[in-house]
Amino acid sequence: MSSAIAPARDYLKFIHAVQQTLQQSVWLTYDKDADVLYVNTIAAASPARRFDKRHLPQIVEGKVENMGMPTLEEIITTFVDYYQGQIQRIESLCDKYESPEAHYIQTFQKILFVAILDALSKSVFPNRDNRGRFVSFIEKFASWADAERVSLTHIAALATRRPEPDYEQLRAFCSRRLATWIPNGKLIYLPNDPEPREVEPLWPSSKDYQENGKRNWKWERYQHVHLLYQYRNMLVHEFHKPGSGSNIAELAIDEPYYMHYHGESPSPIDNWTLVYPRKFLQKLCKTSLHTLESYFRKNSLDPTLHYNWGDLWIDELN
Repeated sequence: MSSAIAPARDYLKFIHAVQQTLQQSVWLTYDKDADVLYVNTIAAASPARRFDKRHLPQIVEGKVENMGMPTLEEIITTFVDYYQGQIQRIESLCDKYESPEAHYIQTFQKILFVAILDALSKSVFPNRDNRGRFVSFIEKFASWADAERVSLTHIAALATRRPEPDYEQLRAFCSRRLATWIPNGKLIYLPNDPEPREVEPLWPSSKDYQENGKRNWKWERYQHVHLLYQYRNMLVHEFHKPGSGSNIAELAIDEPYYMHYHGESPSPIDNWTLVYPRKFLQKLCKTSLHTLESYFRKNSLDPTLHYNWGDLWIDELN
């Protein structure tokens, strides 16, 4: 008798949560492969009766837990656990690198990793535009030492494509620095790129050269944190990764690098390609999530406030 009563007592704890729903009903769906029990409800139709799904009980390993309102610490833990789980699932695709589909799998993983970074950035910079949110998040939370460095190959390409005398100093600087990059088969890592203090004094000061119509020529555009956002855009909107980097070289490296290849162009600039490896994006996700967790706990902030939790896709309608 007692074995039948104990589960019933657990189910009775649902009453308070069910009473908060619009139609006072929920339905359960169990995902056997993921070993997760999903609790579903109809969201409230107006802000006055808005029901937050985070207030539903958390069900773990078949046990009903935390039947009351979750604490802030529990909300943060659930938030972090969710994204850690997603990162692990993306990582699990790597066991298929032996297949002919390896090139595509790496691209899929990169798309998913930048999607994680995008999603995390919304929790802390909800009111900024896409670029501002993404770039600010990487600068603040990713602990990327080379984020502010300026890509030598990119500013060298710009300087050779702009014949104006105002770019003469920049062209000379790039030529000297690139001459030290000996193409002997070794990879060139980002600490070999110049820092902002080296580039800014060489940059044309005239506004005509800083902005050209819709195209922005400011030196900040060529910092790696901004190039990463451009990389993200190409992955998400064009479904491919830029550059000619080797897939094999990427597998074991977790830092961005330049690699030299023998191309048809006589220009030394055009024979270097910048690579942001899959493991580097993975590391950014893990590091930023860890830093973000500490930030939310230290400041007693709810990381879930700025996401749409309702059933309607337009947030204002929930």
